[in-house]
Amino acid sequence: MTFRRRIALLAGLSFVAAVVACSVVGFATVRRQMLDQIDSDLIQRVQGSPLNQPELADRGPRAPGGRARPLDRVLDLTRPTDVLFQTVAPDGSIKASARQSGVIPVIDRDLAIAEGPRDKPPILRSSEIDGTRFRIISAPLPAGDAVMIARPLTEVDETLRQFAWSLVVVSVAGSVLATAVGWWVARRSARPVEQLTLAAEHVADTLEFDVGLTPQHDDEIGRLTTSIASMLASLRSSRDQQQRLVMDASHEFRTPLTSLRMNVSMLDHPDLDPAGRAEVVADIRAELEELSDLSAELVDLATATQQTEQPTTVDLIAVVQRAAERTARRTGHRIDVTAEPWVVWGRSSQLERAVQNLVDNAGKWNPAGAPIEINAGHGTLVVRDHGPGIDPAERELVFERFYRADAARATPGSGLGLAIVRQIATAHGGTVVADGAPDGPGAVLTLRLPPLPAARPPEA
Repeated sequence: MTFRRRIALLAGLSFVAAVVACSVVGFATVRRQMLDQIDSDLIQRVQGSPLNQPELADRGPRAPGGRARPLDRVLDLTRPTDVLFQTVAPDGSIKASARQSGVIPVIDRDLAIAEGPRDKPPILRSSEIDGTRFRIISAPLPAGDAVMIARPLTEVDETLRQFAWSLVVVSVAGSVLATAVGWWVARRSARPVEQLTLAAEHVADTLEFDVGLTPQHDDEIGRLTTSIASMLASLRSSRDQQQRLVMDASHEFRTPLTSLRMNVSMLDHPDLDPAGRAEVVADIRAELEELSDLSAELVDLATATQQTEQPTTVDLIAVVQRAAERTARRTGHRIDVTAEPWVVWGRSSQLERAVQNLVDNAGKWNPAGAPIEINAGHGTLVVRDHGPGIDPAERELVFERFYRADAARATPGSGLGLAIVRQIATAHGGTVVADGAPDGPGAVLTLRLPPLPAARPPEA
């Protein structure tokens, strides 16, 4: 079942359940109110009956022999035209008006009223007499026995029957309308989901990420649309970066590979003397080392943003000290480190790679005899060398992939070291900039990372 049909079905069923519940409650309420009106009328008839007023029932001439007036004449005073009226003795004998067409059935509860105390409250019940439903009241009389009055429920039953049919018609019509409205609501609700589905299928079929998703409303579906659009934009950017990386890498590999091909062909030349052969072999080794370094840095660049390593607290001062020791050992430069305690939240191996690249870059340009100065703390790592510095026009370009300034083309390197630093800094919410030294020749590279409270996400 589709999402749209599920919404329509749930909306229809919910409305049907609500209509049925309201109909049942309404029918029961109306029925109870109508029965209460009948019961109130019956109680008033009992209370106004002359049998409940002995001074009225015994007033007037008596029959020969001193007998009381016949029951028929007493009952005539109670307006029995629309009801059945009778009295019942404790032994079950019935005295009824001669004009009655039926006799009210007597049950044990009626006999209990007849023989019980005179202040006992009346009882009300429903019963069928000659195929017609009646509402019956039984109440004690002051002089003994019990009076029973039955009022037909034909009018009430007919009214309730018509009301029930009206409820059925309204419920059916309302259910049909609710289903139609639910289908309409389902179509409108499912439209953004269908758009997302079509966009996902388009991306899967064509690998094109520019599908133009735009949220229509500020709700859950709108936020989902925004998230998917942002994800697709990130994927598009990542693919563009990969394509650019491949193109740049192929360009960078072309020069050393061409040189290697030429050198290898020269080794087969029959007139090549031993000195020339040694020179060619040394050149081949240098080109192979450059290719190895370039391959390693390409791997680092391609994996710098992967999330395989879980973030943790990193003592950046320890990372700086290890990087300084390695660079000093490789280059022989003296490295002065000034540091204060500094802990950040990030991926340890990536941060160590970024710091090492900054220090190695300074070691490549720093002249012999001059120290490399490192100042770390308060969210900032500053690495200063005393080399020729960076031209102001190139201070932003040095962080581009494979960019190499004119002065750097004669030195070994691939032009990826500082690009890796920027990529790692951005992934950790930081920045890296290049400036000139304020008090002499040299370059100053500054890495800024968020401090631990701001960078570390809240723990669950």
